[in-house]
Amino acid sequence: MKRQLSLLMLGSRSQLYRAILILAAMAAAQLGLALWGIQHLDVNAGVAVEKVLDWWPVRWTAAVAMAGLFVCLGAVGRRGGRVDYTWYRLPISNVARDVWPMVFGVLVFLIVWAVQLAVAVSVVSLYGQLQPERYHQQTLFLAAYRSSYFHGLLPLEDGWRWAVTIFRYLGLGLYGGITMIRSVRGKRTIHPFVSLIAMTIITSALGSYEWDTIVLGVLWFMLCIAIVQLPGRAEPEEEEETL
Repeated sequence: MKRQLSLLMLGSRSQLYRAILILAAMAAAQLGLALWGIQHLDVNAGVAVEKVLDWWPVRWTAAVAMAGLFVCLGAVGRRGGRVDYTWYRLPISNVARDVWPMVFGVLVFLIVWAVQLAVAVSVVSLYGQLQPERYHQQTLFLAAYRSSYFHGLLPLEDGWRWAVTIFRYLGLGLYGGITMIRSVRGKRTIHPFVSLIAMTIITSALGSYEWDTIVLGVLWFMLCIAIVQLPGRAEPEEEEETL
């Protein structure tokens, strides 16, 4: 088990700090855009926090961040052979070499989900702090729940949306793991396309599930194809043992 966890730690050491930097930049950009939107968008027509959350620059900042994550995961095999050497020579099964990168990918995109949700909640709190005389936090939260972006991150009692959200980030994480495996084996992957498809899910109107289902189906269809077409392991030549 320790040898298998070493493969997970290998991915973490090589990519996790980059993922943290990307997510930190995403959070800062979204909060900055939200602050500008609160001050400049039309906030006089009722509670408009949902307009800020659904504002396209805020949503697509996350799309760009996820695209950047795929690019970083796809670069794990192009680091001077250092990762490749450890990857191939750890005494573990070939199945473990495929499973642990996918576990790492899922963990990364669960962190993406958590950061997005934390930023969205922070925007609601920021809105209330800037206009405390007009809105109560509970009122703001209920208004934010009308946002397709916020609702997609925290569906509350919407069971179908929970399933869509969970399978969205699970699919992205598995695809990220496959991206790492393909990179180590000298193959490329379509990175931004998958990320941007996942991002378009949250533009669906509240209470509408058709587009969510279609986009999620496309994501998992691509994932199944990627798994089926996963390239075989090209092992480096072993050094001859001397007695």
